Amino acid sequence: MLVEHYGCWPELAQIYLEDSFVLNIQETAEALIFEMEFVLREAHPAYCAPPPDKQYCYRRGRLMFVGASDVEWQERREVRSFDAAGERDMGNVDALYRAGDWLMMQGDWGRVQLRARAICVAF
Repeated sequence: MLVEHYGCWPELAQIYLEDSFVLNIQETAEALIFEMEFVLREAHPAYCAPPPDKQYCYRRGRLMFVGASDVEWQERREVRSFDAAGERDMGNVDALYRAGDWLMMQGDWGRVQLRARAICVAF
């Protein structure tokens, strides 16, 4: 079975998820939505040089799995930590990939697999 890393997908090619932060997770009848503090790569159209106190260009947005079905949580944690500015987050995205028609995503917040009609990023 072919395994495809998120960096190959046009929607996420210029976003670095491993240092992005999950702020919240919402499940609806139509979607699985991750509220994010994205790290943008320099080639992303919304990229701007980070301020001197930051390593990356961060931008808040949503990672949405639209038409989500067969959502299976292998593990789900409500762990929240605070950064130096006192903002809460649920940790990073350690992995996101597609294997066949399944999407798998994991991080400090847990591990989930699902099927989705589309993947969208909105700022």
